[in-house]
Amino acid sequence: DLKYDPMESQTQIIPILIGDSDRTMAISAFLYDRGIYLSGIRPPTVPEGQSRLRLTLMASHSEEDIQQLLEGVAEVKKVYF
Repeated sequence: DLKYDPMESQTQIIPILIGDSDRTMAISAFLYDRGIYLSGIRPPTVPEGQSRLRLTLMASHSEEDIQQLLEGVAEVKKVYF
């Protein structure tokens, strides 16, 4: 419902395409300050214009963790898009 692009991931590692590397790193820092770790991946690791956040889901994540993530990425939409 949040309209992020998960790049058709079929694994527990879900890349969330942002595009701009500066915005990607700002979003990563924004979420980190809220207790959510989504690492920013940018060139040269990925092509220019393909910067993304790397979300890794694990069985150890609780329902509360998932809710915190959803609230954090919803807040990102309001601030960065």
